[in-house]
Amino acid sequence: MLKREDGARFEATIQTTSDGPQAAYVVSLQADDHTLTETDVQLFANKESAEAWLNSAAILRGFVSFSTEFKE
Repeated sequence: MLKREDGARFEATIQTTSDGPQAAYVVSLQADDHTLTETDVQLFANKESAEAWLNSAAILRGFVSFSTEFKE
């Protein structure tokens, strides 16, 4: 698992879809001559659930604050 303490970055997005908010994150870490990444995407019934899922994923990796990009 990539973590903040190792120098990883956490990027989050919530996209509005006709089926509900779709939340996604990318965790990346530059390692020598390549980049390691972890990603996940989930569909939710509401924006609050999507935000809570992103917060859980971020906190698990040591990110206490991060920005979320909202797309319509």
